[in-house]
Amino acid sequence: LYVDIPNSPSLDISGTNITIAGWINTVADEDAVIIDKPYNADDVANGTFQSPFYQYGIERSRRDLVFSFADSDTTVQSVRSSQTIGLDEVGFIQDDIWQHFAVTYDGTSVKWYVNGVQQNSVVTTGNLQARGNRLRIGGDDQPQQFYGGQLDDLRIYDRTLNLADIRVLAGDTNQTPDVAITQPVERTTFLAGANVTITAEAVAVTGRTIAKVEFFQGSTLLGTDTNSPYSFTWNSVGGGSYSLTAKATDSAGAATNSAAVNIKVNGGASGSTIVNLFPTQDTFLNVNTDIGISSATLNLYTWPDDKIANVILMKFDLSSIPAGATITDAQLNLYLLESDTHEEAASATYSVGAHKLTINPNLALASGFTYDGTNPWTPNSCCNNDIPMAQGDITAAYTTLEVDKTNGFKAWNLTTMAQEWLNTPATNYGVLLNSDATKPKDRYRAFASMEDITASKRPYLQVTYTSASTTVNLFPTQDTFLNINTNIAISDATLNLYTWPANKIANVILMKFDLSTIPAGATITDAQLNLYQVKSDTEDQPADPPTFTADATYTVGAYKPTKNPNLVLATGFTYDGTNPWTPNSCCFNDIPIAQSDLSAVYATLEIDTTNGFKAWNLKTMVQEWLNTPASNYGVLLNSDPTKRADRFRAFASMEDITASKRPYLQVIYTLGTGRGTSLSVARSGNNLVISWPVAAAGFHLESTASLLPGIWSPVTAPQIVVGNQVTVTVALSGSATFYRLSK
Repeated sequence: LYVDIPNSPSLDISGTNITIAGWINTVADEDAVIIDKPYNADDVANGTFQSPFYQYGIERSRRDLVFSFADSDTTVQSVRSSQTIGLDEVGFIQDDIWQHFAVTYDGTSVKWYVNGVQQNSVVTTGNLQARGNRLRIGGDDQPQQFYGGQLDDLRIYDRTLNLADIRVLAGDTNQTPDVAITQPVERTTFLAGANVTITAEAVAVTGRTIAKVEFFQGSTLLGTDTNSPYSFTWNSVGGGSYSLTAKATDSAGAATNSAAVNIKVNGGASGSTIVNLFPTQDTFLNVNTDIGISSATLNLYTWPDDKIANVILMKFDLSSIPAGATITDAQLNLYLLESDTHEEAASATYSVGAHKLTINPNLALASGFTYDGTNPWTPNSCCNNDIPMAQGDITAAYTTLEVDKTNGFKAWNLTTMAQEWLNTPATNYGVLLNSDATKPKDRYRAFASMEDITASKRPYLQVTYTSASTTVNLFPTQDTFLNINTNIAISDATLNLYTWPANKIANVILMKFDLSTIPAGATITDAQLNLYQVKSDTEDQPADPPTFTADATYTVGAYKPTKNPNLVLATGFTYDGTNPWTPNSCCFNDIPIAQSDLSAVYATLEIDTTNGFKAWNLKTMVQEWLNTPASNYGVLLNSDPTKRADRFRAFASMEDITASKRPYLQVIYTLGTGRGTSLSVARSGNNLVISWPVAAAGFHLESTASLLPGIWSPVTAPQIVVGNQVTVTVALSGSATFYRLSK
C-alpha cells in the first residue's frame, strides 16, 4: 500500500531548509522507500525510477534510514541516520516498536534524530530543487520498494527545526529548551590559575525565548548570562578536576541541564604537563577483508574457542610533546560500551594486552589480511583459517588489563611505550590491543571509537611529562570569514579566501584564541597557526585571457585587527553587527572588509594547491597578546590582492565534521631560564641548602672559588625536588664559593 499526494507549494520545497519527522514502526529485514518526492517527471508518468531519483526522499536500509535530495541533474546528497554502516547490532532503527525520527537540513549539514536524540551530523551543501511532482508515502515508482510497516504523524516542514522543537515532536511534553556547552571541550587541560571561559549554545521551542543560562561547577553556581552568545569566565581556577554544566531556562520557566564537560587543572607544583591526545586513526580488524576505519565501535572478539577474531589498532601523534621530555605517565583510555552476556565466572573479565606494532599499517586500508590494502601481514596460524590478523607483527605485551563488564573508561598504562615513541619517532607505528585468546567463543568487549557521536566517550591517550618547555595546542574560541556582503559565516564549515574582481580582496578570515592557559610572564619560543587547506582553484578561468594556467601559489598575510570584532555578528560591513569597519576603497563597491583596521603584516605564506595543513609563524603576535591581553583582538588572514579574479584558497573551520582538520594554534613556551632566576641559600647545620624554582627546568648548578678568571665546575650533589623548588645540599667549605645555574 502507498499514498499519493498531489504536488502543492508547501511540499515543493526548494533551497536549503527542510525538516521531515514522524513516528515509525518497522518490520524485520525490510529495505523500503518511505517517502518519495521524485526528481524526474518521467518517473511519475512512466513508472520508472532513474537518477537522480529524489527531489527529496527517505529510504530504510537495514537498520538505518537514509535521507536523499538532488541539487542538480547529476548530484545527489545522501546521509544515513547512523554513523555506523552495516552493523545490525548497533543500528538505531529497531523493528516492531514505535520510534520517532527526524531529519533536518540547513544548507550546511544534515542532522538525524531518533527519539529526540541526535544520532548523526554530516557536513552537506547544495540546494533542493522545486520539481513540481507528486509526493508518495510508502513506496517509489519502480522497483516499487513498498514499505510494510506503520507510519504516524508524518510532518514535512520548509524550515529547519531545532533540537528543542524535535524533542517536543518526539513526545517531550515539558517542552524544555536545549543547551550544550561548546567551550571548553571534554577533557581539556588547563594550568593552575587559568581563567576558564565557558560558552554555551541554548535554543527554546518555537514561541519561547531563552531567559537565562546558568553555569555550574558540580552543584556550585559560577555565574549567569541572559544574552546570546552565553558565556561566563571562571577566574584563577585552582588545581583539580571539575565537572561543568549549563542550565538553560526559557521564557515559560522550563529548564534543562546540559551534559557535563569534564576538565582538569594542573596543580603546577610538580612542573609536569598533562596533555590528552586523541587518535589520529583508529580501527579494528576482523577475520575477513572488512575495513573498520569508519566504525563507531572498536571491537575485541574471541571466535572460535581460544582464537583471536578482532584486534584494535590506534595511532597517536606525539609531536606536541617536546623532544627530550620525560614521560612520567601515559594512560590509554577506552570507553567500554558492550560486553557478552555469558555469566560463568571465567567470563567475568576479559584479558586485553597492549602491544607495539613492528610494521607500519595504513589504518584506513588495513584488514585481517593486509596492513595497507595490498601487503600482507606476516603469515601465522593464530586465528581462524590462518588469517594473520597482525599477530606475527607485534611485540610482547607492554601491559595487560583484565576488563570487567561495567561500562565506562578502562585504562592501559603505556608509559614505557609512549617514551619509546617520543625517543624514536620513526618507530611509532601505533598500538595494538588484542582479543583474549584464552576464552570460549563469542566472548567480547566493544569500545567507543573516534566516530562515536558522543565526544566524551571517544578514546584518548593522557600523557604526563616534564620538560624545559611546554607545548599547547589551542583551538579557536571563534572563527569566521567575511565576504563583500552582509553574510555571517560563523557556522560555516570552511574559512575562505578569495580574489574578486581581479586584484581585489573578497574574503578575509578572522580567528580568536584564548591564551589564559599560558602563564603570565612566559616566554613564547614558537607559535604556529595551522589551517587545513581543503580546496583551491586548480585551473584558469576562461574570462581571464591570455594566460590559461592556474597560479601555483596564493599569498596570505597574517595581521592583528585594531578593532575588537564580535565574530558571531561580523560582516564585510560591520565588526559587531552594528558598528562599521573604517571606510576604505580596498574592495568591490568600497566595502571595507576590515582593511583599514589591521596592523602591518606579521607573517606571509605562499600557499600552494596541495591540500593539507599550512602554517603561519605568529610567535611575535602571540607574545604581544600574552604581554598585553587587552590587545588580543585575534588574527586576520588576508586574501591575495595581486591575483586575477576567482583565485582562492579554502580551509577547514572549527565546524568541519573531521576533527583532525580543524584549525589550531600550537604554542611552545618556557616559564623561566637560568638567567633571571634567583637562587635561594639557607644554612642547615654544616651544610648549605641551595634552591631554585622547578620552572627553570633543564639547568644544573655550578660553582667557582673566584669570579676571576671564572672557571666554573658542576656541583655533583643530587638535585631533589621539594614542592615547587629544586634543592641541592652541599657541605660548607670554609672559604668563599660562588654558585650559578647553567644549561
